[in-house]
Parts: sequence; structure tokens; C-alpha cells
Amino acid sequence: QYRNGIASIVPIIDQYDADGKYPVFGYGLAVNGNTSHCKVLTEEASYSDGVIMAYENTLHSNGFELSGPTYFGPVIRECVNRVKNTKDKTYTVLVIFTDGAINDMDETIKAIVEASYLPMSIIVIGVGNGDFGAMNRLDNDGQPPLKDCNGRSAKRDIVQFVPLRNCPDGKTLQAETLAELPRQIMEFGF
Repeated sequence: QYRNGIASIVPIIDQYDADGKYPVFGYGLAVNGNTSHCKVLTEEASYSDGVIMAYENTLHSNGFELSGPTYFGPVIRECVNRVKNTKDKTYTVLVIFTDGAINDMDETIKAIVEASYLPMSIIVIGVGNGDFGAMNRLDNDGQPPLKDCNGRSAKRDIVQFVPLRNCPDGKTLQAETLAELPRQIMEFGF
């Protein structure tokens, strides 16, 4: 399901990417018994085939296995740090694939609130038939802005949640994936 999700989503994003190169991160990977919550799998995967290859090569490598708990915070924080260190005017979109589990909600919200002040959006893709209630909380459309545990409010809504099971065809998937991105970019302004 993850492979199919990647194959469906990355071509949608490709249309808006200048070079078709993506850093790919893994989270919830046990490496020789130690769980990594943000592991760089590759810095420059080429298009969807390269992203799939990085994912599959990691899963089939000796010493790697999927592991919990699921933390989004470290991956979002890594992206935030990369955006902060970018000198050019680039808008970054982080795409996270998930089965719905999240075990660091406070840290995730804190990282999203920080990211909301940067040229960045997050698209969360729900894979499978799990409970996505936590993802709906992160994509708080029509609600008051997210607030972190310190009371800091998000500057703007930057999260779009798309459950694959609700997208019966490519047209619907593309519309849902990109539904909020133009507004998010415009609200940031350069």
C-alpha cells in the first residue's frame, strides 16, 4: 500500500518541482535494534521511481525493519531545519505517508506550528484502513489555529490530510492532494 501510495502521489508533486529530485526520509525504522525516527534514506531520489527504490532498498536491506512507536516530530523538525538553512526562495512540501498511528502529538504540533512561519506545507497521506482521527486533528480545517503546548499559535494552516481510501481515481486524488496548497503558498507570500 505504501508503494502504491508513493507511485500515486509523487507524480502529482512532480508537476510543481523544478528538478524532480527528492530527499527521502524513513521514520519508525529499527536499525540493528535501535529505532530511528528520522533516517535519511537518500538525498536525491529521482521522481517517483527513485522514491520507491529508496523505500524498497531500505526495507530489503539487512539490519532494517519497521518499528514503532510512530513519531512525526523528528521528520518535520528535520524539514524545518532544512528550510531555515535554504538561502533561495523555495517553497517546500513535506509528504508523509502513514497508517494513522502517531505517538508524539505534542511534539508534532509544536513542529507544525514552527513550520507554519516558514515557506513550507505538509501533506499527510493516509494508507490503509486505520483510524485517522489524529491526522484530522493536524489538518484542522475550519477550526481555530493549532496551538503548541506553550500556547504559540500556528501562523497559518499548512497541513492537508488525504486518506487514499477516499480517493477512488487519479483525478480525485490529485484534487485532494493539491486542494489547499495554492492557498498555503499565497498566504505565506514571498
